[in-house]
Amino acid sequence: MRMSYLKEFVGLASYTKLTTAARALHMSPSTLSQHLAALEKEVGCELFSREGGFTLTREGETALDHAQKILFEYGEMLRDCASSTEKALRLSFPEFDVCQPPLAAAEPLFAERHPGMKIILSPNSYDAADPVEVLTEGLSDASAIFLVRGGGLTIEEAVPPEVSWIPVGPYRCVFACTPDHPNAAKSALTRADLHRATVISGLNPVASIVAEGVAQVLEKYGAPVRVLYKRILRNDEAFLDGVRDEYVQWIVPIDGAPGDFRLPGYPFMPFEEDIVADGYILYHPGSLSPLQLEYLELARTLQESTHKA
Repeated sequence: MRMSYLKEFVGLASYTKLTTAARALHMSPSTLSQHLAALEKEVGCELFSREGGFTLTREGETALDHAQKILFEYGEMLRDCASSTEKALRLSFPEFDVCQPPLAAAEPLFAERHPGMKIILSPNSYDAADPVEVLTEGLSDASAIFLVRGGGLTIEEAVPPEVSWIPVGPYRCVFACTPDHPNAAKSALTRADLHRATVISGLNPVASIVAEGVAQVLEKYGAPVRVLYKRILRNDEAFLDGVRDEYVQWIVPIDGAPGDFRLPGYPFMPFEEDIVADGYILYHPGSLSPLQLEYLELARTLQESTHKA
């Protein structure tokens, strides 16, 4: 069994469309489909139902749990082996779309500086934890956070002074609802639409921070909302099917910001006044080796030059 097939399987499980998953995995849909078929043949069962999109079967849910554990142990093996040699550099980060592109962009330049150094960028399963705790507890080398502009919290206030960050661009805060929602056909929501609305926080790992910022901005426009903090993963269709009168708070990248946080099948509507969150990758310099720190500083420099341009 190829480890890459397991990674692709886990990636596909986060989406309900093959094309979206393939784009996030930087491969063609046909190649991803072939790899999935090979994996299903090897394990002896169908992992996804193909009716109306890709959804996990009962066997697929069981396989996903095992695959995540296998990939975590594989990542730990790479980490332990990398720590015992000067010819490998490993950086781990939460399994979250926003982290990968900026870190991957630094790889060619770092390789030029350190020929022969093997670079291992390894996502892990800590994407639902508090981003600062992920760093302070040594669970990951980097994490992600999103702060709403005008939401009363700056990056300096959100993280302790010993934590550094890489800005990764703006994300528009939107509200998703079911196709049969009364407001589903609207292009934007007004204050009247959101008056006394229930907004369910819909993005991990820091959904509460985003939701609190959105609520504070909406209050300035006289649109109070009641926010429910629930962990909603992109493949948690069973829960989303039960959402009827509520809105799910979501974010989508703008201006070239990395990541794909779209909620398949649910109409998106921004508020009549644009609400934007800024994304950051966090890292703790004190817990990094000199080479790890050099790599993240290089990623920070590249990202900042991109925004200035």
